[in-house]
Amino acid sequence: MKENGFDIRREEDGSWTIIDVFSHQAVFHDGHLQKGLTEQQAKFVLDILSRKYAERHNEGGSGRLP
Repeated sequence: MKENGFDIRREEDGSWTIIDVFSHQAVFHDGHLQKGLTEQQAKFVLDILSRKYAERHNEGGSGRLP
């Protein structure tokens, strides 16, 4: 499990989805559902979400995105 609550999952069709590790559901980022991605796209967005989590966590919040 990722400590920031997000991970990537390879789908049966070979595409990638960014998931919330607690709900196992695809997440939204910038108004778009993060599924049907290439592996490179998924890793890129996961990195963005991880950095946002770290910024929020360091500011004294829970780190979870709204």
